[in-house]
Amino acid sequence: MLVVFFIILLALLLVLPVWWWRGAPFLPTDPRKISRIIRLAGIQPGEQVVDLGSGDGRLVIACARAGANVIGLELNPFLVWLSRLLVRQARVQERAMVRRVNFWHQDLSNFSLVLVFGVGGRMMQELEAKLQQELKVGSRVVSNGFQLPTWPLAARDGSLYLYRKK
Repeated sequence: MLVVFFIILLALLLVLPVWWWRGAPFLPTDPRKISRIIRLAGIQPGEQVVDLGSGDGRLVIACARAGANVIGLELNPFLVWLSRLLVRQARVQERAMVRRVNFWHQDLSNFSLVLVFGVGGRMMQELEAKLQQELKVGSRVVSNGFQLPTWPLAARDGSLYLYRKK
C-alpha cells in the first residue's frame, strides 16, 4: 500500500499541474468515505455504474466488489494507467474497467448510478443539465462534496448527496 501512496503522490506532483486546466484536479476519495458512498448509493448486483473522473480507481474497485458493473471515466493518462493496474491487482476486471475519455462527450443513458466528485459552481450546473438530458427516470446520482443546483435531495450523509432523476 505504501508503494501505491508514492505512485499517487508522484502523479500529483508531475501530472496535476498539466491537467489543472483540462479538468478537475485529482483529489483522492478518503477510504473511510468510500463505504459510505457505497451504502448511500444502494448498489445492486449487476447494476450499471459510472464514476465520472475516476482518479486512481478506488471507487471503481469498491463498486465492483459490491457487485456492480462499473466503468471509470478519467482524462489523466497516468491515473488511467494506475487505476487499471489497481483494478487488475484487486481482481475485479470482469466487472470493472477504466477508460481514458472526457465524460462530457460520453452518453450516460445506460447507467443507473452516476458517481461524481464535483468541483462546484458552473461545472455542477452543466453536469446537472447533462444528467437531466441523458439519464433515465429513476437513475441515481451520488455527488461527493458538491450539490446539484436544482435537483431535490433524496438523501444525504454529511457531504455526500444522493439524487434520483424524476
